[in-house]
Amino acid sequence: MASTSASTSVLPKLSAHGLLSNAGGLASRCSPHVVSLPALRRRLDQPGVSSTSSTRLGKRRGRVIAMATGETSTDPAKPLTDALKPVQEAWEKTDDKLAVGGLGFAAVIVLWASTGLIALWASTGLIAAIDKLPLIPSAFEFVGILFSGWFIYRNLLFKPDREQLWTKIQNAISEITGQ
Repeated sequence: MASTSASTSVLPKLSAHGLLSNAGGLASRCSPHVVSLPALRRRLDQPGVSSTSSTRLGKRRGRVIAMATGETSTDPAKPLTDALKPVQEAWEKTDDKLAVGGLGFAAVIVLWASTGLIALWASTGLIAAIDKLPLIPSAFEFVGILFSGWFIYRNLLFKPDREQLWTKIQNAISEITGQ
């Protein structure tokens, strides 16, 4: 019986909003399982809304009031220093700092080496996948032959070019070694 009373209260709501007309006695023949829909509201930017109400509400929308609450910190590094305090305390409690530093250095080296091995494995897989494509390996080989020929012609074929290349190599080595 509760569903019957709910359905009778729904029909006036639907007809009041213009969603259900009583044409042909439809409202009287509806089943007791009618569900009411919420009323549709008009947006302010739709045509038909008065300009005074939209501008008044638009001005009100543009205002923002912000109020600072709680304690503010002037030091931007405070969260970092708070996070590093336990590490600093553990470092101060350590007796053999050289051994701990050596273990840390070894861990970094192992991490770098494992990353390098993973990168090597991934690049090998990528090269193997590219090698299986029909035209790509021969195109890469052709480009390599062309570049090698250009390098030989540009830097190694004539004596002045060889001397200039040798000077560039010597300058680069002296910059790297600092001599």
